[in-house]
Amino acid sequence: MDKLALEADHALDFPARALCTLGQRVFTLGTLDEYVVHEVELGGEVLQSFGEALVDAEVEGIERTVRVAASSVGILRCDPRRQLLLAVPRGFPEIRAFRPDGTLIWKTR
Repeated sequence: MDKLALEADHALDFPARALCTLGQRVFTLGTLDEYVVHEVELGGEVLQSFGEALVDAEVEGIERTVRVAASSVGILRCDPRRQLLLAVPRGFPEIRAFRPDGTLIWKTR
């Protein structure tokens, strides 16, 4: 039986609000440079970011900041059988499915 054990504690440079794994790969949901899904290595370094925040281009200023942050709050699920990440932002009527390389496969609205 596999056991989960804490080996180290690392801080990220952004607020991660959800986490899932595909094999040895770790993905988080949180805001960084207007992207909301991030692959991080176990030391905390961001390897890649994808999934643009759900904000219209014409929104600016504090409203943009708030909407970007809001689009990174929700659920992130990893589906190892299909090799998909499902990002479900709370407060936005959209679900997006990504490959682990960041390719958008489908979205709902």
